[in-house]
Amino acid sequence: MYDDISDPALIELKSFVQQHPKALEHEPLWYWAALSSFSVSQLGPGEDRFQTVTDDVYKRIALLFNDEATEPSEAAKLLVAKFQLAPYVEPADLERQLQVWIFNCFDLGTISGTGASAKPQGYAILFVPSFMSHS
Repeated sequence: MYDDISDPALIELKSFVQQHPKALEHEPLWYWAALSSFSVSQLGPGEDRFQTVTDDVYKRIALLFNDEATEPSEAAKLLVAKFQLAPYVEPADLERQLQVWIFNCFDLGTISGTGASAKPQGYAILFVPSFMSHS
């Protein structure tokens, strides 16, 4: 998942994140990755603002999340409402996708900054390494 600065939906998302800094506390790329991790059939007819994955890739991504009961964050609720994704995507679905990216992704390159202030150019989920023990 890359930071495509020319994508209209990503531009809109970045602006929305800036408008809601308390609820949307992560960098926009995290939300972008989560929003772009659904298959075409899950987003509903005619939804083409986000990148999509195949049903098989979605199933693999779902394997990386194992929390039984997740209450959706305020961020997930706001994003589903903002992009009018209901009834196809529920806030809990988006929350699961967000958690998968937060806990399983690897940074790809950097856009700017050094050390802790460096911002990644993109994120990737590497399926097999994601199953390795974090202890």
